[in-house]
Amino acid sequence: MFAYGEIGRHVAVLGYVPMMRLLIVKGARIAEKSCEAVAISALVYLLGVVALNVLARVFFDLSDARLNFLVHGAIEQAAYALLITVFAALPSSIRTGLVSVDILTRKLPQKAQIFAARLWFFVLLILAVVLAVLFGEEAVTAFGRGDTTQDIHAPLYVFYAALTLACCALALVSLCAALVPEPAEWEAI
Repeated sequence: MFAYGEIGRHVAVLGYVPMMRLLIVKGARIAEKSCEAVAISALVYLLGVVALNVLARVFFDLSDARLNFLVHGAIEQAAYALLITVFAALPSSIRTGLVSVDILTRKLPQKAQIFAARLWFFVLLILAVVLAVLFGEEAVTAFGRGDTTQDIHAPLYVFYAALTLACCALALVSLCAALVPEPAEWEAI
């Protein structure tokens, strides 16, 4: 068994700590891969909308406004696609490395570096949970009011729900990173 201190030893005897850690790591991997797929899809959509609109603008200008193939609500579509891309990419960026300031921790002892990394991921976990709650509440409110986007009239609760799920995934991956700070260890579990 693992050495968790006096309290942790009693819990570890029951076998819950290693099993919970395994479930968190497995869940974090699934969340990370799922969010990465969503981020890639949203990015491809974003690039497609922008490229189509640029080409349509060329035809529009060359035809002296007779050929109007402009994508309806392209700017709004691109904005929401970018929003989804950024939030969905956050969970997978934790494993590959968020921007960090190593100059502050480089000279610290190894245990202090691990503590600082775990503290950072717990703070990120709290932020992700707060954002998930706020986005979730806004999704419920937008659903209740029937709010839609301005140009394409898509229901707003869908975007808030997607952001809520992305923040939940970020919270799970942050928890995993706090418990297992080295990404190489994720594979070993």
